[in-house]
Order: sequence, then C-alpha cells, then structure tokens
Amino acid sequence: MSPQSRTSLAGQCTVLERFPAGSPRGSWPAEEYAAAQRAQGIDAQVVMDLGSDQFLVVTTVTGTREDKLQQFDDLLAPSLPTS
Repeated sequence: MSPQSRTSLAGQCTVLERFPAGSPRGSWPAEEYAAAQRAQGIDAQVVMDLGSDQFLVVTTVTGTREDKLQQFDDLLAPSLPTS
C-alpha cells in the first residue's frame, strides 16, 4: 500500500485501507485486513463510510505531533529483523 492511500479523518484516525461495501463477501475482506494489522501490533478497526459506500480499516493516532509522525513512520516501515 502506498503512503498516498493513507488519509486522515478529522485528525483523529488514519485510514489504512478501503474496501467496497458491494463486495460479495461483505465486510470480510476489511475484517481480515484489520485482523492482520492487529497481529502486527496496529490497533485497527473496521468502520463503514456511508458516504462512499466503503468499509474503512482505520487506526487511531494519539499523542504529540512528534509521536504521530513516529507512529506513521512505524506504520510505513517494513518489519526488519533485529540483529
């Protein structure tokens, strides 16, 4: 996923991914994606955006501006093994 696909909702949460609500599997793809994010330690939740008819996987970002920037960096950085 590219950084351009991440957007902020009212400065309170970040959209990690979007899934069409008209999918034959309903919200399952969004729920599966959110579960995978939670397994990586990211507090992800699925919400419905009625305006765009999409399921959004979102995460909250809290703290100071520096904390938020670090959290975004952590989200964007691939997991690297420690040596």
